[in-house]
Amino acid sequence: MPLDFHSGHDLIIPSAKAFCDPITASALQFPQFMAQNCSWSSTFEMAKQPHLLWACWHSLNLGGYHSIKQLWVAWHEGTIIGGVGQKPPLQLIEQEWGGTKNHSTHKGHCQTWQPHNDNNVRRQWSQFMFFIRHINSMMDAGSHASEAV
Repeated sequence: MPLDFHSGHDLIIPSAKAFCDPITASALQFPQFMAQNCSWSSTFEMAKQPHLLWACWHSLNLGGYHSIKQLWVAWHEGTIIGGVGQKPPLQLIEQEWGGTKNHSTHKGHCQTWQPHNDNNVRRQWSQFMFFIRHINSMMDAGSHASEAV
């Protein structure tokens, strides 16, 4: 899915603090959103403190998803909150601020969009990603997304 994907829903955006430079900002305020910058790619570019994004855009605990399909939709399309709007696809957030692991050494960096040193967050994300990796491996083996989910 391209970063400038537009849905028919309002974007759910994080707090104003996520968009302010912690060194130069004198007051917390949202950037000006207009039609030309109302996409996930523009929103991501305007975020100055990605570690504050988890509070707004995090995955649910596994019990918060009623089906594997709902979990996949959160990853691939973004969760829709009725009467509020739509969160970005978690896949796009991970592409932008996710962990980068060297596959030969198995060492890497933490996701910059998640709180550091929080075992509950780490466990929640790990459990969520277990299912995403399983779905992706089924699709890599030739299954269609609808079959894998």
